[in-house]
Amino acid sequence: VTLGLKGISIFERSVDLRSLNVQSPAVNIIIYPDGTNNFPGPDEGTRKLWSDQLLNLKIGAYDIAGGVLTYNNRKVPFEAHGENLRVNMDYDAAGPAYRGEFSSDAVNIAPLGYGPMPATVETKFVLGRDRVEFSGARVKWGANTAEVEGVLEDMRAPHGSLKVKAEGRVGDVVREFRLPFEPAGTANFNGTLDVSFDEGFDYRVRGALAARGLRVKRGDTVIDNADVRATVDASDAGAILRNVTAHAMGATVTGDAEFTEWKKFHYKGNVANLNLRRAVALASARPVPWDGVMSGTVETSFTSGRSDLKTSAQF
Repeated sequence: VTLGLKGISIFERSVDLRSLNVQSPAVNIIIYPDGTNNFPGPDEGTRKLWSDQLLNLKIGAYDIAGGVLTYNNRKVPFEAHGENLRVNMDYDAAGPAYRGEFSSDAVNIAPLGYGPMPATVETKFVLGRDRVEFSGARVKWGANTAEVEGVLEDMRAPHGSLKVKAEGRVGDVVREFRLPFEPAGTANFNGTLDVSFDEGFDYRVRGALAARGLRVKRGDTVIDNADVRATVDASDAGAILRNVTAHAMGATVTGDAEFTEWKKFHYKGNVANLNLRRAVALASARPVPWDGVMSGTVETSFTSGRSDLKTSAQF
């Protein structure tokens, strides 16, 4: 453990560190059947629970590497890196519960095994005997934000359903997940996040996704200002998009899609009212001497990070 001291106040019960570096920490947490735990606490005569002893904490920069968390005999590796960490906690005798706030900048979040994204994380929380309630939780990454609120129940096997609202730029997602689209447009999501720590970490995201101002480019073919709506069901195994409805070039595209293991994408659906001349102009500069609309089926697939986009259609 390496500390860069800035200020410690015993009277105000606060710690202000310039930096904190911890290598290979081991944390052992036990939640007993009655909801009590093995956290260090005050003498019995004080009639106060463990978290009343926590200090108001500030850390300028922190780096925790190679850690192992043992939670009810389940071992979970963990690391934490960030800046401007703030943790405050107060005791609420009416609960009884502990109300606190957490915030940190430059937290490295690595979604679905992709590269880390520096994010700002902040939340208010209420810690009860056997539950944790989150409110005002916000994760900000670049111009993208996600707001989360909800409750985790049963601290022996934490689980719960959280409400999620997110919005941001499609370009950041395109670059991070290496999708074969142009970095244009915005998107928003409104739904739920179900999480469980019963056996490792499991999650499931369900809700409504909407994107607008999209741009697709393949060689000389460009489709501008498209919009898409779909219902999403996502987990660690990938994502399923149902009732996909897209509008582009005056046409309407409907169907379903799957993003298997967050690597292989496949879509199959129908196209209606596609303008013939505009469709031909995508592939050839030579004008056609007739007009009309086309309808039919379309199928497309690609692998994230590869140049293997394939599209076929029958009209």
